[in-house]
This record gives sequence, C-alpha cells and structure tokens, in this order.
Amino acid sequence: EPVAQVDPFKIFPNPTSNNFTILFEDEKQHLVQMYDITGQLLYKQVSSNQTEVKMDKNPSGIYLIKIDSNYTYKITKQ
Repeated sequence: EPVAQVDPFKIFPNPTSNNFTILFEDEKQHLVQMYDITGQLLYKQVSSNQTEVKMDKNPSGIYLIKIDSNYTYKITKQ
C-alpha cells in the first residue's frame, strides 16, 4: 500500500478501513489530534516514535489529523 510521506512522519494506510499508524522520524514528543469534518475533536494523544489510531467505531468519511501545530493531514476512512 502506498505510504503518505510528510516530514517528519508517515501516515499509513490511507485510505484506511479500520486503523492507521503514524510513524515519527524523530524521537521527539508530538501532539496528535484527529478531527471529523465538522471540527469535532475525536482523538488526542501525546506520542513519540509510533502510534496507532483506532477508527473502527468512526463512520466512513474524511478526517483531519493534526500533528503538533505544524502539520494537518487528511485521512479517508472507507
């Protein structure tokens, strides 16, 4: 499956059917937040190295993943 590369992390798989992984390229702590398309915060965690976000209870659609305050990324759940 293709891997979306956005420095300093990778998010895969995208699109996803269940869960996705964020793999950080550095050893720093990162604030990971996930929002639905209406802007409601669904997930928030401080993570380093790697984190898996479970989406099995979320409906299909587009979600915004915010890493720290620097990066915003769209992920699609099918």
